[in-house]
Amino acid sequence: MFAVFCGTICGIITSGYPISVVASIAVAVLSITNNLICTTSDGLKVDCHLCGKPIPTQSVNSILEQNLNQQLFKCVPINSAFEAAISGFSSDIPWLVFSAFHIGKAVQVTQLGHRAAFFLISYLDSSLLGIGYSICGAELLLSPFIPSNTARGGGIVFPVVKSIIDLIKLPEEESGPVYAYLTMIGGHSNSITSSLFVTSMAGNPLVASTAEKVFGIKYSFTTWAKGCFVPGLFVLLVVPLIANHIYKPKFDTTLIRQEIVLQKSSLGPLSIKEWKLILILALCLVLWAGSSIFKIGSTIVAFSAILSLLLLDILVWNDIASNSAAWDTFYWLSIFFAFANQLSELGISAFIGKTLSFILEGTSPIVALVALSTVYYFSTYMFSSTTSHIVALVGPFMSAAKELNCNPFLFTAVISSFSTISACLAPYCCGCLAIYASLPYVKQNEWFYAGILSAGAHFLIFTVVGIPWYWAIGWL
Repeated sequence: MFAVFCGTICGIITSGYPISVVASIAVAVLSITNNLICTTSDGLKVDCHLCGKPIPTQSVNSILEQNLNQQLFKCVPINSAFEAAISGFSSDIPWLVFSAFHIGKAVQVTQLGHRAAFFLISYLDSSLLGIGYSICGAELLLSPFIPSNTARGGGIVFPVVKSIIDLIKLPEEESGPVYAYLTMIGGHSNSITSSLFVTSMAGNPLVASTAEKVFGIKYSFTTWAKGCFVPGLFVLLVVPLIANHIYKPKFDTTLIRQEIVLQKSSLGPLSIKEWKLILILALCLVLWAGSSIFKIGSTIVAFSAILSLLLLDILVWNDIASNSAAWDTFYWLSIFFAFANQLSELGISAFIGKTLSFILEGTSPIVALVALSTVYYFSTYMFSSTTSHIVALVGPFMSAAKELNCNPFLFTAVISSFSTISACLAPYCCGCLAIYASLPYVKQNEWFYAGILSAGAHFLIFTVVGIPWYWAIGWL
């Protein structure tokens, strides 16, 4: 399983085939070879190659009891393996991504996104760097209130970024760097802001609760912000700089000022559809921000929003059916989500934690912290969801850190930040990045290149800014 997963990642980077094609090949190989964990009809988890075979007996009495009625594992080879390989389609995160695509579609077709873009640009100077920081600012303002980074980035900020791109009309040879620059800032800023508050991402409370269980510490909203906000803010500030370094976009935003004025006048007052959409988005914001109060998951909120868009005639079914980017991303993200679950069920995650504590035995707590956090950061390559990354590895890594006498508050702060900012490594590492990656402006290898550059910047900032900050607050 692990070998096929690594081969899939290499195939995505080097083959030139779409991610969905490479992921489909992996599904076929794993299903035919039964290299997965299957779930039997009576709820047992077994290696798929054992499906249909006798359940091993443990004693002479059990052998005698089974002589009359031989017990078999209640699953079918290959068929059950295929079901395991596509189990991600029933997970909520891919559906949240799928729903966010269509919310974004509604923002575009009603031209509400254009209005937001006009408002955004009107407060900027004549530079692409200013637009880049405005995108980061939008994510920052929304991050404490929306506990779904995919809903925040894909459903709200992404349509605005797309609208800004639509306003910038340049020859093809000049537009590429500009569009790619804005796309990358949108995706990476979402991952960074997801680390700043415990309420910024659905998986963050899992980190806090695990820290309480493993270390016996109280990691509250204020403690999280104390540990993550300052270094995270500096990380956010370098996002436009990295994108600018990669693409070196050239565009004078004053060139679109007149176009903005003309389009503003042509749009006229808010239409009925726009008011309906504003109401739906406002309700989504309230329900997402108050998910702990209303006990309604982010996915069902987003899915209900799609239904409302259809019933209120904001979208028609053909808008949903023809949104190929939504269907394509939903397809491959579901497959990767299943793969992530399989890696956890196969014990690869737990094995990593135990191995690391054994290898690092005898090292100083600081050296152990640096080593553990570095491996944790780059282990993100194995996951297509920040939540699944947290669920699979935070526990083992915190247990290893406790055995190695790492400072519990410092280690939790670093792991809390790295859980989400590490998603910048690859376009499949979180749902919102997958949405931005569906746009044709950033090539797949460029996402990975930007991820490596970002990783270097992240570690540099946590060294230059993080060390003095953690020393100042008494965690170092």
